[in-house]
Amino acid sequence: MSCIVDPISGEYQFDQPSGVWNEPCIHGCGYMHLSNSTVGTRSRCCAKGLLSPNSTTNMDLLVNFELDEMPLYLLECIEAVSNFPNDCTIYNNLLAMAATKVCNYSETPGWMQRGPGRASVTLNGRVHHFFPTANSSDPSCGLSFFIFDDNTAQAASAATLNVDREVLLALGEGLKLHNPYCMNLRQLGVEIMGQPESSNQRRNLIPTMLNRPRHLDICSVINSRPNNHLVLEVQATDNSSLCDITMESEHVEPLCFPILFPCGHAGWTKELKKDLTAEQYVMARMLKPERLGSNYLTALAQSGDSVKVDSCTGEPFDPEEDVAIVNEYQVDGVLVRPDLRVNRFQLMPRLSQYYVMDFYSRMQIRLRSM
Repeated sequence: MSCIVDPISGEYQFDQPSGVWNEPCIHGCGYMHLSNSTVGTRSRCCAKGLLSPNSTTNMDLLVNFELDEMPLYLLECIEAVSNFPNDCTIYNNLLAMAATKVCNYSETPGWMQRGPGRASVTLNGRVHHFFPTANSSDPSCGLSFFIFDDNTAQAASAATLNVDREVLLALGEGLKLHNPYCMNLRQLGVEIMGQPESSNQRRNLIPTMLNRPRHLDICSVINSRPNNHLVLEVQATDNSSLCDITMESEHVEPLCFPILFPCGHAGWTKELKKDLTAEQYVMARMLKPERLGSNYLTALAQSGDSVKVDSCTGEPFDPEEDVAIVNEYQVDGVLVRPDLRVNRFQLMPRLSQYYVMDFYSRMQIRLRSM
């Protein structure tokens, strides 16, 4: 349903029919538009065709935009928990390796109200991002979760009032196998465990490692042992005291949203602006259907018009099917909800809302297109 404005009275009219999802993207990206959508709206799909698989304009841009196929373990976790679409933000924040931090230019800048995990804060005020300190005595954020492997169970049980512990563990183990940031953190963890227990000196670990972590070049990792606990502090490359990640860094999205970017895919930067604006990027992330093997990732529509069933296959007719064929082979009197082509952002809507607001806040862009 949609909302329209009466051209005479100027009043808003809610719950108006908006058509069915049967208008395919004219550029061939696979997205199905509503039948009531305008030609102008459909023409802007997938960044006006730049991100369509049929595009030959900028192949490097298309390759860099496409995410790796959604890992099986993540799909299984989404299907295992009925309320995962609502709880996905909690799972993400428990596993996030970096976080949003806020500053209201008051006497107490920094944290506002936190969610589960130290890598979670509420958006309120001007946004920037940071690495929390990883402490073996308090493994309640993604950094500690991946670095201190022997404390995985403790990390998983620290804030699990509203999550499925088995699902949280499965997500963590999957990230350790597929996410390059998590693999690098585990590499650091092995290095730390090899340090003398009597060592209390702060020292930069990365330059001394034979195989330096490729995805942590943005920082140095300082190891110290106050109170006989292992502590890792991540510092900026300019040795500043804050553990900041620059607002425009390609590392922000994979570090802050590991469930949305489970393979560590780089995020949008202003260097891409000449080829792909921030608005085009985020809209394509939200809407462009995702491939799973040779097929599209699909989900059952929760609302909207029902579709007729093919008597030959027992499956709903494709929205693009010829009307004459539908009329001839339909199962009389049977209507079902259609399957819609979706992506991971649509399967995890609560986290995607957080992602969009975070993205627009740090890029300081008005929400013109949402």
